[in-house]
Amino acid sequence: MRTVLLTALLAACGIDRTNEVPTVQPHGTTMREYLDGAAPKVDVLFVIDSSPAMAPYLPQVQQTMQLVAARAETRLRGPRANLHVGVVTADMTAGGGMRHIAQVDGAFMLDRYTPTVDQRNYHDEFETTMMALTAVGTAGADRVQPLDAIRAALDHNASNAGFLRDDAALAIVVLAAEDDASAADPAATRAFVKSLKADPDDAMIAVAAPDTATRLATFAAGTMAPLSGEGVVDFIFNNACVPDASGEGYPFTCLDGELLDSDATTPGLQPTCTVTDAGGVYQSCDVVGATPCWRISTNNQICGSGSPYFTIDRGADDPPTLTNLVSVECVTR
Repeated sequence: MRTVLLTALLAACGIDRTNEVPTVQPHGTTMREYLDGAAPKVDVLFVIDSSPAMAPYLPQVQQTMQLVAARAETRLRGPRANLHVGVVTADMTAGGGMRHIAQVDGAFMLDRYTPTVDQRNYHDEFETTMMALTAVGTAGADRVQPLDAIRAALDHNASNAGFLRDDAALAIVVLAAEDDASAADPAATRAFVKSLKADPDDAMIAVAAPDTATRLATFAAGTMAPLSGEGVVDFIFNNACVPDASGEGYPFTCLDGELLDSDATTPGLQPTCTVTDAGGVYQSCDVVGATPCWRISTNNQICGSGSPYFTIDRGADDPPTLTNLVSVECVTR
């Protein structure tokens, strides 16, 4: 299931580390700074027209969703991930309840990954599961009501409990073959979505629909993409400002130089290092025996022979910030 991530990790020895050139000080220390940021928390709700009107668009929509799923996997799932993906149809017969499929245990996909936590509730590859979840068909009701579906899904709907997180960004993606026929006012629905976040900019909206969908255009504040164009993929991830986790860096680094063993009487290497980030100062795992703490080991595949492999073991915790910078300084011989 972790094909993209594992490939990146296994190939890490080939990563361009030109920006991570270590500094070996003449006074016997080696210093390194590297990015170990938390994953952006993102809740993505797809609202998809399942009416017969979608039939002419179905091949293109399926292709688009495959591209969206592939982009989501590489963009939202990097060295760390913290993602919810839910789907409701624009058919109100489900009352705003999110779509359930056999591959997912629950009302939405949950994907949280750190170097020590692998929490997911689906049983296939991410892209394959997301494709299955968004394959709503075209046998839904003729009346298309995406705006009513959005409010029904997110306004304290017990069947969708846990999807909407206070500290996560919210991205709503509407795909419709015709205009909205909800009872809800489009501007009021947009205001409702924005009100779900303390910072309204954390509630993001992307709509792909025909130009004639004036109600959906109002909901989208005049910015829409054509349903039948590949540009909808970039529209969803760029115009809707969905955060990008793929460039957050790898939560490890390779040190330079031969580290000083501060206690020759104890088996193994006992290095002397000062390790800090936005969360404070960290101690060696050998000393404190509890996370968060730092470890130095050997990983020839990533660091090559002779270069110590450094990482912070955070247990189940995330780094303190999205752009967290770790500073390491160790005494060398």
